Amino acid sequence: MKINQKVIEKIIHEVLVRLQEKPHLLLVYEGTKNQVKLEYLLSKLQDHWHVEVINSAEICHDEQLDFQHLAFLDGSQDLLARGGMGLMDTPGSKLLAKALHNGCPVLFEPSAELQWLVKQELGNVPERVKRYRAHLIRFKNQLIEFGVWFGEIESLRPSQHQYDRKVLTEKDLQNIESTEVRVSSKTIITPLAKDIAKNRGIKIRVDFEGQSYANW
Repeated sequence: MKINQKVIEKIIHEVLVRLQEKPHLLLVYEGTKNQVKLEYLLSKLQDHWHVEVINSAEICHDEQLDFQHLAFLDGSQDLLARGGMGLMDTPGSKLLAKALHNGCPVLFEPSAELQWLVKQELGNVPERVKRYRAHLIRFKNQLIEFGVWFGEIESLRPSQHQYDRKVLTEKDLQNIESTEVRVSSKTIITPLAKDIAKNRGIKIRVDFEGQSYANW
């Protein structure tokens, strides 16, 4: 069977174009590599993202990493506290600071020990433990003010949410886990909602008489 060189070149070109069109997501994990989990996440994300996976311990101080979105898998309490205080004395916290300086969307998926942090449930624990957990929540809230989004890495999968109310606010977007929100041309989008969408990498599509336009 004779191989058509032009067909091969066309296929390669289309693949390269698709790779270039995908936004670059840098997925950073700490500690021991969970190959099964990483392969599962890649299978869910690679259709929408150009994903690069790296261990925070392997990041060189002078390494120039290029990315558009940053996600921390199994983020540690150490990274949470350092990021909340604005420190950049570890590879992970330095990478986080770089992303925030450049206005890149950042997702922080807490480790198993910090899962309670996502729901802010202090639990049925002694008062001194509640005070300590409240202290950690302050670091979380500080990072949220900086533009960090707390959730699961898998929520970065492309998904669409049809919003049918008259006003789209920042609180509405904080409760939406989709990567794309469709609204009517009559929907009012508040300035804070636009900021939240930008920080979280959410695309807002406005429908005009059956046609859709990505405004944010």
